[in-house]
Amino acid sequence: ASAPGLREARTKLAIARMNRDEHAAYRRYLDDRVILQDQLVTARGEGRLEGKAEGIAEGRAEGRAEGMAEGITKGRAEGIIQTARNMLGLGMEIETIARATGLEVSQIEALRDA
Repeated sequence: ASAPGLREARTKLAIARMNRDEHAAYRRYLDDRVILQDQLVTARGEGRLEGKAEGIAEGRAEGRAEGMAEGITKGRAEGIIQTARNMLGLGMEIETIARATGLEVSQIEALRDA
């Protein structure tokens, strides 16, 4: 009762005993299984592609945001340094410039000596 191939033989015998309507229903069932399997494979593939596209878009957006933040920070630092240079050019005291710009006294002295 456990010989190799016995299960397949039983299945084939059951199919052979089917009448015309049963056989047609069985064929529709097999077709539906193939179609469903194909749909699952397609959906998985589309899901992977969609996930990759979303990941790429999200990565690009994060990269742009980081780049903009770095640019803004760099731009602000350059603006503060230029303001400190202007204040030095007006003859203002280093301590006053330090309080106004938030720069260290040593940084302002380095600007003056440059």
